[in-house]
Amino acid sequence: MPPAPAIGRRSIAALSGAAFMSSAATRVGDPLIPQIANDFGTGVGAAAVVTTAFAFAYGVCQLVHGPFGDRFGKVRVVTLAAACSALGMASVAAANSLVTLGLFRFLGGITASAVIPLSMAYIGDVVPYEQRQATLARFLFGQILGTVFGQIAGGVLGEFLHWRAIFLVFGALYVVAAAVLAMEMRSGRVVDRRDAVELTPMAILRRYAGLLARRRVRIVLAVVFIEAVLFYGGFTFFGAYLHTRFGLDYARIGLMLAFFGVGGLVYVAFARRLIATLGERGFAVAGGIVLCLAFIAAPFAGSGPGFAAVATGCGLGFYMMHTTLQTNATQMAPEARGSAVSIFASCLFIGSAIGVAIGGAMIERVGYGALFTASGVGLLGLGFGFNLLLAAIRREAATSSSRAASADTPAR
Repeated sequence: MPPAPAIGRRSIAALSGAAFMSSAATRVGDPLIPQIANDFGTGVGAAAVVTTAFAFAYGVCQLVHGPFGDRFGKVRVVTLAAACSALGMASVAAANSLVTLGLFRFLGGITASAVIPLSMAYIGDVVPYEQRQATLARFLFGQILGTVFGQIAGGVLGEFLHWRAIFLVFGALYVVAAAVLAMEMRSGRVVDRRDAVELTPMAILRRYAGLLARRRVRIVLAVVFIEAVLFYGGFTFFGAYLHTRFGLDYARIGLMLAFFGVGGLVYVAFARRLIATLGERGFAVAGGIVLCLAFIAAPFAGSGPGFAAVATGCGLGFYMMHTTLQTNATQMAPEARGSAVSIFASCLFIGSAIGVAIGGAMIERVGYGALFTASGVGLLGLGFGFNLLLAAIRREAATSSSRAASADTPAR
């Protein structure tokens, strides 16, 4: 197999721009939950469909996008998905009930779900493993800014515009992202790998069954699923907590939640240094510790600088833990990288949808404080658990390599 070509900065920037919109589309609904609840005369648990419907579709449809990306080219599929997502976002503005709102968000999640995992898989195709986590950090700059923008836009614009207008604005921005990707494709700088992948339903099922037969794949998928349940099951309700507990308006809620992105940007700025200092396994543990402290502190932080620090800690801790998982996902099945990263993202977003549903139920029964504490303690345990599992994965890989080398050595 020829050596992978170096990935260009312009290609990263174009993919990062699409990731910006995909991430913004995912998070824009969080600060709007109280406003949507008031508009439709329902509770925050029911209004959270603006998040859960999108997240569920985002997760399930990864299983389709992965093989299509492997077959037709990952960047090509990302470009088409960004164009279709523009229509999906704009359609939400026409919702006249929670049912139609959930349906349009579900359809938008179907198309948006191709962007980030296939972009990561493309990076996995063209960047060596030892440089990959740092390169993913550069790519994630757009995704993190999208998270910040989505939460600020949902809060600040939600204070001055109706939530329907916000989704129209996002549709227009998706058009821009798709156009930039199309120009990058035509430039000749994109080296989009294509493989002879069967796209029949049975062939796709066999492909994923083969992936799930691998122990390393099962470990990484189980950990990211649990991470999503615990993290998003708590963090999604930070906005509702600030509104209920302190009566903050939507603009201030959006600004508070945007500090999650600030934490992510801190991670991007210091990623290389942190990786060199802590190592891959240390990242998982450190991320769990930071997340635990942030979630446990949330009910005591007030509504000003203290809560901004909590949100920043959530962003830093999440990206420390999650990029370790992402890097492992890009290497757990190199010959089917699009499918492997897509099933990884599927577990992430299905887990987030389930986590939000559980979180909404917990709020009604035990309150915000117990929910945030459960999230923090669970993420701490997950960080230490994944540390141990990474050690087992490394030992297993070393043993397999040693056996393969022995088998290739001729008898004397």
